[in-house]
Amino acid sequence: MSDWGTLDLRILRTMHKDGATPEQIHEMITAHSSRGIRKKGYALGLSWRLEGSRRGLVIGQPRNVSLVSDDKTSTLRELMIARKVKSCVVVARLAIAARGADLCPMCSRRPVTVARTGLCVVCHKGVLIEIQTEQLAAIEAHKIQQVVWQQKSRMKKRELEN
Repeated sequence: MSDWGTLDLRILRTMHKDGATPEQIHEMITAHSSRGIRKKGYALGLSWRLEGSRRGLVIGQPRNVSLVSDDKTSTLRELMIARKVKSCVVVARLAIAARGADLCPMCSRRPVTVARTGLCVVCHKGVLIEIQTEQLAAIEAHKIQQVVWQQKSRMKKRELEN
């Protein structure tokens, strides 16, 4: 067995990204066995889990926490399987939930992370967006009101001149 070169690593990463199995990668990189390719992939943080596969534990998942047990975490599992959320995010959320952290009162999906409002970051930002949208609408209404007053004032001046 030889050492892993940069070309071997590049081939491993690109073929893994394209969905190749370790056996298919072994056909391209003959210097390493399929088991060695699998181990190197794990060392690089690559997951050999097939798309839609629900077998096994998530890398780094605590032993006392299940991704399937309740509805809140099963949605995280589905997002992780679809590769929309990284497993480290799932593990962090589960670790917080396992410690008994309070959940956001608006969504009941994420732990409270903004102490000032008592909401999660997503809900906190949503509330800020709503407030700022209302403020922008008030500013626009004030501008329209100023234009109308200006037109009214000009009409009065024209009437006085005539």
